[in-house]
Amino acid sequence: MGPFSSPGGTYAWTNHCYCLKAVWLLNSSFAPSGTDSGLLFELCTTDGILLDFLVYHGMMSRELAQVTGMMKSELIPVTLMQPCLNQGHRLFLDNYYTSPQLVQYFFEQGTKVVGTVCPNRRNFPRELGEADIERGQSKFTLSTCGVLAVKYRAKQDKSNRKLKVVCLLSTDHCNKVPLPPSQTKTGSQC
Repeated sequence: MGPFSSPGGTYAWTNHCYCLKAVWLLNSSFAPSGTDSGLLFELCTTDGILLDFLVYHGMMSRELAQVTGMMKSELIPVTLMQPCLNQGHRLFLDNYYTSPQLVQYFFEQGTKVVGTVCPNRRNFPRELGEADIERGQSKFTLSTCGVLAVKYRAKQDKSNRKLKVVCLLSTDHCNKVPLPPSQTKTGSQC
């Protein structure tokens, strides 16, 4: 049981959600030698409470969890989440960390993951990554092991008039598009 756990394995203020983020350290004593900046990887609750962190200092291999076949970017969240595995928590990641292999690993460890992902990431479904979609549309694919892959294009492309397409992987969502509440009898989503 982790330092913030209550007897049911629940976190009263977090609703079981964690976010992983990277923060640049400028003019810091934590920076790798010969530089004036560094990188801090933080595991936080969705309320912003810091639970754990890693400081990048060039040679992190000895500090990271050892999982065969994973890249260092995947090992950072694995290392930070070790005390929280198999407790039903939910982790939100950005596309630097998210990969199908990492999402599958956490799913097998009893931890749900939602994360944006680059469509050209290793093992991301190629047919989904290359699929053309119109504004406001989305495409889904569900793996046999329970990982949902989604590609969505925003209705309005606001970012510099460029195509705004988001790909994500999730073990916390179902493979359905909900009807508006006025069209369902119970109002349930999945």
